[in-house]
Amino acid sequence: MPRFSLGSLRMRLILLVLITILPSFGLILYTDLEQRRHDLAEAEDRALDVARNASYFHREMIENARRTLLTLSALPKVRERDAEMCSRIFTNLMKQSHGYTGIAASTPEGDVFASIPRLEAPLNISDREWFQRLTQTLDFVIGAYQIGRISGKPTVNIGYPVLDDDDRLTAFVVLGLDVGWLMKKVIETKLPPNATMTIIDCRGTVLLRHPGPEQYAGMSRANAPIVKAILAGREGVTRGLGLDGVP
Repeated sequence: MPRFSLGSLRMRLILLVLITILPSFGLILYTDLEQRRHDLAEAEDRALDVARNASYFHREMIENARRTLLTLSALPKVRERDAEMCSRIFTNLMKQSHGYTGIAASTPEGDVFASIPRLEAPLNISDREWFQRLTQTLDFVIGAYQIGRISGKPTVNIGYPVLDDDDRLTAFVVLGLDVGWLMKKVIETKLPPNATMTIIDCRGTVLLRHPGPEQYAGMSRANAPIVKAILAGREGVTRGLGLDGVP
């Protein structure tokens, strides 16, 4: 008569239980992985939507600035370089507009003769790269992100020439686009809860960040892997460590 083995029976029971529950574990694991993939895809879609939204606001700001500069360049007082009247015009325009850090007009040599905010000392802007392109092209010019000398804020300058009736250059008009205002609009409309957003320029310098702008503003992060991936590509989504080291 065969011997009854308690160990053998226990092992069989354990195997029977494992065989019973393993498919459930597999289903749970599969469901969890599928949910994770779904969440990641949804997060990528949201991130791209935020980027597109910021780009849309940026384009709208630039187009509005173009129209404003075109109008200013046609005003007789601007053509005549009437400093006092230009300052009044700029002041009224700033009161009725949003998204600008300031408005200025300069001589062809770069000496600012009217601006809002008003200058406390003479200022020459001829050393700015965008101004040098402006003098060469005599057309609309968009500068890189910078800290404005007049406003002290993160700014993108847009310039346009002022010509007289004989097409002779008499002045330049400049609008500063407020990068902080752009960030505020994006945060108000599209930024998901607990998300961070960073605006960098084409050189990898951080212009603005939400939250914690003071910690990163003005820093060059061109060597950060995530920034390299952004600068090397066009529209799209990539994964990596953020500037704060969080995946």
